[in-house]
Amino acid sequence: DEITVLGRDFSKLDQLNLKLNKQEINFSLHQGNYEFIDGLGTITHAVFAAGYVENTPLRFHESESATQQIMVNLVSQVNLFGELYRCKRLAQDSSVVFVGSLLGPSIGRPAGLSYAASKAGLIGAIKVMALEAAKKGIRVNAVSPGMVETPMTESLTISSELLNKDKKRYPLGAKYLKQDEVTSIMKFLLDSESNAIT
Repeated sequence: DEITVLGRDFSKLDQLNLKLNKQEINFSLHQGNYEFIDGLGTITHAVFAAGYVENTPLRFHESESATQQIMVNLVSQVNLFGELYRCKRLAQDSSVVFVGSLLGPSIGRPAGLSYAASKAGLIGAIKVMALEAAKKGIRVNAVSPGMVETPMTESLTISSELLNKDKKRYPLGAKYLKQDEVTSIMKFLLDSESNAIT
């Protein structure tokens, strides 16, 4: 089996490459250069987990930040999936999982305009991609968790008082999800046990 990792943060790719000791491609997805696809074999499982957030109150909203979030969270992922599909790199009966968010499709949050818009757009795109890819037996799903404890959420500049207040919005224990709680759902969606779900 071969694992190919794509990303825009070279330091994180290097760390992951050391752990996996597998093929690595340093690539900024939103630049639209898809030449690397020619070197890929047939893909049976794919996870699209790009995420970028800048919390900006509406009165400070600016085009550059909004564009960056929409490019990373929506456009780059949809374009890459479309190119893999067009080039027939996704195997019949393959499974693709995207990481969405509750923010956008389900709830709103102050200072989260661009992130919410990008994730709501992604969920809409996934619904269309799932319908079209189903003709070839390709399953396309999304997990849309609330807040997950990750380096990205840990880097948010928010007071502990506001953080605890936010956690209380979650009915099961007033806590954020752990990463393995999300990946276990992703594993299920990638597995053949979920072959009727798209």
